[in-house]
Amino acid sequence: GEFGSGKTQICFTLSVLAQLPVEEGGYGGKVCVIDTEGTFLPERIKQIAEERELNSTEILNGVLVARAFNSEHQTILIKNLPQVVQENKVKLVIVDSMIGHFRGEYIGRGTRSDRQQKIGSCLSSLLRVAEAFNLAVVLTNQVQAKPDTNYGDPNKPTGGHVLAHACTHRVYL
Repeated sequence: GEFGSGKTQICFTLSVLAQLPVEEGGYGGKVCVIDTEGTFLPERIKQIAEERELNSTEILNGVLVARAFNSEHQTILIKNLPQVVQENKVKLVIVDSMIGHFRGEYIGRGTRSDRQQKIGSCLSSLLRVAEAFNLAVVLTNQVQAKPDTNYGDPNKPTGGHVLAHACTHRVYL
């Protein structure tokens, strides 16, 4: 989705709901958030928890946050997920946003192959973690405008086919 469409707000809500017991529709575990854009707001998690009459301190303590400062750091955080997941009983991993650093650091057609390979490697790691630990992974993604579009939506998801094929469900906001 576009900037301001609600992607991060959905992630905040999922961070709260995933911690509910399975009987109540949650995953009954902690949440690991890889924040690539510096948009994580603990106050917002507390507000969402309080609105649902949940203990906001407990909910916030159940959200593990790592700030990724560049694509290499993001890759390292993703590669270290198995240990974090196992030690903390994580049931949901959120990467908000998957593409941001890669898009900003690999500019131009000449870097496309390297960028796609690195994104593919991260996505493969996330898929292995999801399967090995029976957890959910949610990625947010940016869009890019295609100005030569004469009709329909000129915005297309970034990340190309490598990202599209790695996702089971895609929601466009």
